[in-house]
Amino acid sequence: MFACRDLAITSSRTLRVDFSTAIYANSLRLVVRKPTSIQLNWFSYLDPFSLPLWLTTLGCIIFGAILTWMFEHKENNDLKIRSLPSGTILSMWYSLANIFGFGAEFGATTAAGRLLTLGLRILSLILMATYTAQLTSFLTVKSAKSTITGINDIINNKIPYSRIGVVSGTSGEEYFLKAISLGRTDYYHLPTTQDIFTKLLDNTIDVAVASGASAVYAIDNIYCKLTLAGDPFYATSIAIDLPKLWPYKQALNVELLTIKESGLLEGIMGKYFNTLTCGSSSDAATGSSSMTVESLAGLFLTFACICVLAILLHFWFRAKIHVFKIIRRRKQEKSQRSSTNHDNNISHSNAVSVF
Repeated sequence: MFACRDLAITSSRTLRVDFSTAIYANSLRLVVRKPTSIQLNWFSYLDPFSLPLWLTTLGCIIFGAILTWMFEHKENNDLKIRSLPSGTILSMWYSLANIFGFGAEFGATTAAGRLLTLGLRILSLILMATYTAQLTSFLTVKSAKSTITGINDIINNKIPYSRIGVVSGTSGEEYFLKAISLGRTDYYHLPTTQDIFTKLLDNTIDVAVASGASAVYAIDNIYCKLTLAGDPFYATSIAIDLPKLWPYKQALNVELLTIKESGLLEGIMGKYFNTLTCGSSSDAATGSSSMTVESLAGLFLTFACICVLAILLHFWFRAKIHVFKIIRRRKQEKSQRSSTNHDNNISHSNAVSVF
């Protein structure tokens, strides 16, 4: 009986089992999470907000300007004297200045205008804070680098041992104990090769020592958020482990050599190890995450509610003024009629007295 596994030939293993002729050369690699980076351009200052969010903000500015003109143009002295185009531009400036937080040259004089200004200020507070935080995040991760550049970083203790993952019972652990940690065992022990990738993805560890062949295949085809760091190290050969003095060893070696010479082995390795589902390492940078309209939907809903209240308040005041005018006019008409009747009565009395 024999087992065919991804098993490297090491000195300690040859004491316990025998090996076939080497199937292919292998080495150890360091696996890390892909670094994040953002390519900046002339318009990178717009990146913190998505295009729909910028358009929504512009819509709020225009809507605020319309309401400002509607609420203030008959009551505000700064708008009374202006023509429609001039007043529209000044209203637009008022809305824009309040949203961007630097104020305008005139203030609201009506209750509806003051309520609208409150809504613009709330919008300004949240938008400016969100934009500043997003822009800072974009700029600070512009050229983020991986924490590991190669095996020398581990040798020089750049990474705490508790953040280094090594699969127990592998040639990687044997090399790590002998050449790197010099017997220290306080690294993160991984039960299986699968744990290399899961522990990196959940941030349990920052780097893992893995077999080169299996790591390349997994990263290129399954775990697209991971990558390799540095150059290969500790070159080994992968072979089939056999029982000591196994009588069919020579026959097996002849068959393996025949497969290698025919090119069949290279074809199999090319099929499984040269695929590239995740893209090349040059695609490691992750895309920017712009703030979307949905993430600030509550803010715009609040602003819309305040605008609706301001509109209702505006029309209520206009209706109130209109009603008062009607009442005043009716009182004046009634008073005028009473005065006319009184004058007529006096005239009639004077005429009677003459006769």
